[in-house]
Amino acid sequence: MPEAVEEKQEEKQEEKQKREFISFYLGQKCYAIDVLALSDIIQPLPVAYLPNSPSFVSGIINLRGNIIPVVNFTMFFGISCNNNADGKKVKTIIIEKQGEKIGLFIDEVLGILSLSASKIDPPVLAVENKTLNYVEGISNVAGRTIYILNVEEFFKK
Repeated sequence: MPEAVEEKQEEKQEEKQKREFISFYLGQKCYAIDVLALSDIIQPLPVAYLPNSPSFVSGIINLRGNIIPVVNFTMFFGISCNNNADGKKVKTIIIEKQGEKIGLFIDEVLGILSLSASKIDPPVLAVENKTLNYVEGISNVAGRTIYILNVEEFFKK
């Protein structure tokens, strides 16, 4: 079989294996989650304090009658925040797994990424130990390092 035909078949196969992610900033870093886990992207809602919750849980929100815990990523991952002073770009993304939902405060939504498996590297050595389980992989898109989060890990705690 000619090389050009083989390359075309490989490209088609890689195209089939692409996954889509929603990418966002948190502090100075860029993260992404699989769009299949995304339930909503909303403006921040009033957060009710939840007594005896871990320090990284900001509290709970009421979204259309559903009570959803909200995680403060900056505290959870121990990173510095972007201090988005005007707050116009700050959002809450709601992730879902088997009917359970969690809200995550983020600084800014960047957009949708489409990545093939070959463009996602394992997170080994590039991620601190305490967050390693939460990072599924790392990719480099347009000179920007993107940490792809393992949504399932958020629901284990």
